Amino acid sequence: MVFAFCFADLIVRILLGPEFLEPANVLRIAVCGFIFGNVSYPAGLQILIPHRLARQRMYMMRIAGLINLPVCGLLAWQFGAIGAACSLVLAEYLVFCGIVWLMVKNGIFAAYRVRNHAALLDASRGKNLIKWCEQRSVQPDEIHFLFGQIKAEGVTLPVTAQAIPRGRFFILHTYWQQGCARV
Repeated sequence: MVFAFCFADLIVRILLGPEFLEPANVLRIAVCGFIFGNVSYPAGLQILIPHRLARQRMYMMRIAGLINLPVCGLLAWQFGAIGAACSLVLAEYLVFCGIVWLMVKNGIFAAYRVRNHAALLDASRGKNLIKWCEQRSVQPDEIHFLFGQIKAEGVTLPVTAQAIPRGRFFILHTYWQQGCARV
């Protein structure tokens, strides 16, 4: 991206010839859209879909596309290819803002406030869950995890536990000596 932005003149000269230097500015603007696209696309696939927000993600993308249609027509009519490139950047920015809004609205960002993500990931897979909680003297109403939440309302976690992903939440199975109980 940075290379394409900085060396747009050279890229256009090599690909199209020296008489087509005006598209270099279009390339510079269009490449800025990839900043938002490179963040929002993986965030949508790897964060929103596992949290069962695929439909909302699709609606955000559809809304951004529907907004982009008249904006692109207007900007392309007024400013030509540079206006169309600006419309592309706007559409990518709208998708990015929509995905960030979905993540904030559904409390997904709260899961990323934990400092030791490696220990948290182990804990979210059911490994070292009790050790992780005991090291921090954790007996909370809610334990936020990387891809969901475990609700442990006032229950002291037992010696062994297994976190099983179920949509946006984890179901914590606790194994006592007498049998199996769910929290």
